[in-house]
Amino acid sequence: MEKIFKININFDHIRFLLKRNRRFIILMLVTMIVLNPILVIMLGTLMDVSIGLLMVGKVFNIILAILASFIVSSIMFSYLNSRTSIDLYHSLPIDRKSLHLSIYLAGLAILLIPFTISWALAIPLHLLIDNPQILETITGFIYVLLPLISIYTIITYVQINTGTTADSMLYAFIVLFLPFFAYLTYFAYGNAILLGFNELFNWNFLSYLSPFVAIFHNTIDNVAFSSHLFFNQLYWVILVAVVYFITIKIYQVRPSEKTQMPFT
Repeated sequence: MEKIFKININFDHIRFLLKRNRRFIILMLVTMIVLNPILVIMLGTLMDVSIGLLMVGKVFNIILAILASFIVSSIMFSYLNSRTSIDLYHSLPIDRKSLHLSIYLAGLAILLIPFTISWALAIPLHLLIDNPQILETITGFIYVLLPLISIYTIITYVQINTGTTADSMLYAFIVLFLPFFAYLTYFAYGNAILLGFNELFNWNFLSYLSPFVAIFHNTIDNVAFSSHLFFNQLYWVILVAVVYFITIKIYQVRPSEKTQMPFT
């Protein structure tokens, strides 16, 4: 039991990975800052800066962060798709659990550092124009942060179970989007075939099935306190913990010989 909950983080390896990927961090940071708040400010000189324009800036950064979650996970765990690289990594004087955790946290930092800084830089503009409560501004960041972390975590789980980059990306899209399309299919089938079907499209329910819906729905429905938003964020916290626990258990017994095979 003690071994299950023992956390051994190799901070030296995390610092090494952050330093090695500092150009990507800088590129993402500059791009996000250009999109929001600089783009919003520049457009504001041509027209009145409205709440809608502020939302566009948010959405641009969120989309970029979602794309970055796929890119970062592919970069950080690319060694899983090369027999030479995986043998090299597993020969390091660090156990598999600590190795994976260190790489996972380094990737998470690479993903979140640019997003957090750009969001923080846009806060004064939002407070000036949108005039929200400061608590709403902070919770708005959390409502995006936790589903974003879940996307990154689910992709890392997928990469443990596949041996090639192409297979991992395809599998990730299926895992992330299948619940969303399953609900759309159910709703379309009910309206088209079932007599008396009068269920309304439930975005709140869908925000538990898809982290993408959770991000954008929670961003639009941003209030400081809401029972739905609270339980939705709690749900994603639990999901991240469960998925990572399963991932690390699979990684500890993952045969290196399965590398470059479609499914491991």
